[in-house]
Amino acid sequence: MGGGPEGVGPYTFDFFAGSGTNLKEIGGFYEKSEGSTLFTKWELKASCYGKFAFFVGEGQNRFQKGRVKALRNDWIAKKLVELGQDLFQAPKKFMETTKVPEADALLNDIENYPHFFVLACVMDRQLRAERAWLIPYKISLKIGSTSFNAFSQLSQEEIRDHMSRPESLHRFVEIMSKYFFLGMGIGRIRDQYQGDASKIWAGKPSSAELVYRFLEFEGVGPKIATMAANILARDYKVPLSDYFSIDISADVHIRRVFARLGICPEDASVEQVIFKARSLYPEFPGLMDLPCWEIGR
Repeated sequence: MGGGPEGVGPYTFDFFAGSGTNLKEIGGFYEKSEGSTLFTKWELKASCYGKFAFFVGEGQNRFQKGRVKALRNDWIAKKLVELGQDLFQAPKKFMETTKVPEADALLNDIENYPHFFVLACVMDRQLRAERAWLIPYKISLKIGSTSFNAFSQLSQEEIRDHMSRPESLHRFVEIMSKYFFLGMGIGRIRDQYQGDASKIWAGKPSSAELVYRFLEFEGVGPKIATMAANILARDYKVPLSDYFSIDISADVHIRRVFARLGICPEDASVEQVIFKARSLYPEFPGLMDLPCWEIGR
C-alpha cells in the first residue's frame, strides 16, 4: 500500500489487530488498502515512537494498528522542528528540575542567583539530573547562605566535606568537589565574571561563544555546554544572536528515539546523531532535543 502526506512516501504498513487508542492527530491521510474495501487513516502522536493507529471503515469503532516501515527524514525532521518551535516560542514557565520547590526557585531565578544554575550544570555528570542539580542548594543549606560571596569563601576541603558528609552528594566526591572549587567553578565565576555568573550569557552572545564559555569550566564537555546553552535559550528565554552551535544532546535516550524514528541506525554513534541533527536543521540542531524527550516519555 502506498501513499502518504504530500511529498512523502511510499509507505509500507504492517497491520495487526489491535484495540482503540487516543492518539493525537498531527497529520493524516486516507488510503484504500490493497485487496479490500477498507479505508485506513493513520495518526501520529509524538509519544508513540512512530507507531500509528488506523480507523477501519466509516463510523466504526474498530481499529487496526501498524507501523510505517519507511518515512522520509525530511518529513520527520519537519515534525520534530515544529514541535521544537512550539516549545521554544512558548512563554517562560517555572522549571521543576529537582522537584524540590526551594531548590527549583533558586535555579529558576537566574537574575539573582545565576551561580546556582552554572554550578548545577558543572555537577551534572554521571549522576541523575535531579540529584546533580540539587547539590548547590544542599551546600547552601549547610553554609546557611545562598549568596555567591558565601560560596566564594569556601575552601576545597570544606566543599569536599559538605559533599561527603553526612551523605555523599555525588558519586565522585573527590573530583566533583574540585570542579565545584575556586579555580574551576566558583573561582571562574569570581575571577572571570566578577562574581556574577549571569555575565556568561549577557549581551546576546552568539551560540558558539556561549557554548565556549561553558566549556571553559573544567569538567564541562560539549554535551553539558550545549545542554546549558539550550536550557538558557529554550526554557529561560535568554536571547542569543544565533543558535547554530547548540547541538542536540546525543545521549542514549536521544539516540534510541532517532533510531526508532528511522533517522539514524540503532548503532549510530554520538557523532553521527549530532551531525544528522545538524543536517536536518542547521539553524538550531538542539531544537529537536526536547521533542525527542517528549516522544520517548
